[in-house]
Amino acid sequence: MILKEMIIKNYQINQIDLNKNKLILFYGKNDGLKKEAIKTLNKNNIKVETYEEKEIFDQLNNFTENLLSKSLFEEEKLILIIRATDKILKVIESDNSASKLIS
Repeated sequence: MILKEMIIKNYQINQIDLNKNKLILFYGKNDGLKKEAIKTLNKNNIKVETYEEKEIFDQLNNFTENLLSKSLFEEEKLILIIRATDKILKVIESDNSASKLIS
């Protein structure tokens, strides 16, 4: 899986194409600005599921099953991982099912 790095300013959020960019990192201390950016990207009001990195590591099988599960009522999911470190990227890259969803 190839991850493309793109650094943008907050006023450029509307330029992100979610069809091309499946994995997006918001970094910084301003939580309000990050939440606003997520709302801007979630134009279609997709269901948002939030996880902490620790929660994923503690229950990796449940997280993977949730990634792969499909609902009759939802076409897409927006998954937020908060308080994440670079360790989570290794999990996503090594987990074949997660890699397929992102690519």
